Amino acid sequence: MKLGVATFLGIASAVVTSAVVPAEFNGASALQAAGAQSQLPPALQAAVNSGNSSAIQSAINTLAGGNPQRVASLAQQVAARAEQLATVDPTAAGAAAQAALNVVQQQVVISANPSAALSVAAAATRVASNPNVKRAAPSISAQLAVASVRLVTNPQVYATAPGSAVQVMANANAVTNDTAVAAASPQAAAEMTQLLTQASTNTSLGGVNPTNNAQISAILDSNRQQTGSNQQQTGSTTQQTGGNQQRTGQQQSGQQQELNNVPVVIEPNPGQSGSPT
Repeated sequence: MKLGVATFLGIASAVVTSAVVPAEFNGASALQAAGAQSQLPPALQAAVNSGNSSAIQSAINTLAGGNPQRVASLAQQVAARAEQLATVDPTAAGAAAQAALNVVQQQVVISANPSAALSVAAAATRVASNPNVKRAAPSISAQLAVASVRLVTNPQVYATAPGSAVQVMANANAVTNDTAVAAASPQAAAEMTQLLTQASTNTSLGGVNPTNNAQISAILDSNRQQTGSNQQQTGSTTQQTGGNQQRTGQQQSGQQQELNNVPVVIEPNPGQSGSPT
């Protein structure tokens, strides 16, 4: 079959275009496709676009009309959208994840749909772990991490999937120990440690997961190992600095000794000539 020149050029152009489209445009197309599959109600989408956490919460509560199941469902949708936004608008992603956590952590919502609460916590932790969010909004990453752990340590939420809850704890703990996040919110790591310590001895959590204490203790042990490693690095740096100072002192001493060993030459006074009378 023969192709016309125009047809051939059109096919070639399409092939070349698809080959050179940057990855970020392909990612944007994927984002649009994912968004098309989970369209938010227009009012809620407008609130998400605003990047205002309070506006998002208000939109969820208005649309839910007091129905906690509806609140849980809308919160899941917002959390999913937050994950989509993390790569293109990390600040808006953080605000959306915060709003979803805030509405779903209400006890009435947890009682109505605890698995949805766990789903939101897991999504919020993934948003907090996103490198773009940690770089652009490290304090929001810290807040999301702490709030997610507080939510999954609720016995009702934890009981729906203990393994997933513990994974949220591990991921969130890593966020608060991130260098940029710790610098922006130094209190978050201590708060996280307190939450995990309490959860490790919670009898309600241990009742549904006999390995709860061991699993959370392992997370806490990783913090202590990291702290020890940091201290060792600091000690090595101090030792190296001391060695540098010692070498500098020795070098200065050698230079001074060389100066002291320079022979002194006494030149005759130009005003004197011959021998004295």
